[in-house]
Amino acid sequence: SMPIFQGIILTHAHMGHYLGLAHLGKESANTKGTPTYVTESMAKFLRNNAPWNQLVALNNIKVIEVDALPYNEAKEFSPWPGLAVKMFTVPHRAEYTDTVGISVNQKVMYIPDIDSWEEWQPAEQAFRDHQTSVVDATFYDLEVEGSLLSRDFKTIPHPFVVDTIRRFQHVISPDCRIVLTHLNHSNPICNPQSPEAKATKQHGFLIAKEGDTYSC
Repeated sequence: SMPIFQGIILTHAHMGHYLGLAHLGKESANTKGTPTYVTESMAKFLRNNAPWNQLVALNNIKVIEVDALPYNEAKEFSPWPGLAVKMFTVPHRAEYTDTVGISVNQKVMYIPDIDSWEEWQPAEQAFRDHQTSVVDATFYDLEVEGSLLSRDFKTIPHPFVVDTIRRFQHVISPDCRIVLTHLNHSNPICNPQSPEAKATKQHGFLIAKEGDTYSC
């Protein structure tokens, strides 16, 4: 029978980005040798911490290490014919592992988490290099969400949507789309009818929806 996944790429070890691996274990899907592409620090994390190390020990996942390199130095690898992938480092909280973005066939870029665009020098080039970029839009604006969340935003940094619009609206074209994803529940663009969502779309940005697919 066909495997559940032909391969998995993990970007980093924060809650929403790797916990689903548990469902591949013997209590659930009990997969066999699912190729799992990770950085060296993510590989160490999986091998040295339960319950993830059980997935490795029982060969539910096959950990494949990929060098974590800056955007312009990242090396291409091919999980299977016709698929070319690059994993490149981005600045983000490194409590457990480093964080990477992903480029697929040099057409689709995925950056679910980043501290700020200002800290990532090749940001504009990376957007222009891809037809579709699906990127971190956790929070909309400090003024809008600051009163809703009793959090110090400096401890959970993400680029605000209003900043992403300001910095990159000029790069949007039919050949360069920017899709906003990874929305916190407090983000008003979660509601497609909100004034913020409508304004975001008027600026040319797309808002990711469950079930979206991207050609690469």
